[in-house]
Amino acid sequence: MSDLLKEQAYHKLMAMILSAKIEEGKMYSLNKVTENLGLSRTPVRDALQRLNDEKRIDILPSRGFCLHVMDDDELHQRYHFSNAIEGYAIMHLIELCKTDPKNRYIIELERLLAEMEHADLDEMSFKDFYELDNDFHNALIKSVGDEFFNNVSKENLGFIDHPEIHLSGKYLDRRQILNYHQRIIEAIQKKDVYAGYEAIMEHGKYVYEMYLANK
Repeated sequence: MSDLLKEQAYHKLMAMILSAKIEEGKMYSLNKVTENLGLSRTPVRDALQRLNDEKRIDILPSRGFCLHVMDDDELHQRYHFSNAIEGYAIMHLIELCKTDPKNRYIIELERLLAEMEHADLDEMSFKDFYELDNDFHNALIKSVGDEFFNNVSKENLGFIDHPEIHLSGKYLDRRQILNYHQRIIEAIQKKDVYAGYEAIMEHGKYVYEMYLANK
């Protein structure tokens, strides 16, 4: 039961991050969050320690906790890791499309792109936009078809599956993100490896530079 409560507390806290109820730059107390979650202190405290170990939050003794603040070195490392992983994935997918142009990964990417194209980008919540964008990048990674590669991409090294990092995405132009996704799909459809690699690299650089400038 104790482990179940810890897991429940962890997922509830992650849901708070994803829905932007834990905001960038704000301090939160264990007591207040415990009260909001309707759980006891022990599983919440353990869940917060797990989030701290994952570098999703920073625990400040006697003060509380806040979303993790990346320094320049960490941001730089995540940028290079994400580019390395996704750059390889998109080249692999384009090669796959040369023999199987309607494979399930390109169909899924096209579906996610269409959903973003038809969305009201100005009115979308952080959660909805983040999930669309994150699902797009996860689909690229999954197209490699290697479970080890897929798991490595989710380690605490890059930008995928880390909504807490992207809460600073209020500085990003959502239409610019859409434009990069469109360029990626167009390159895949044309089986143009260079254009696909260039688009994903420029996408990563744009995000990295915006985050760096607004730290």
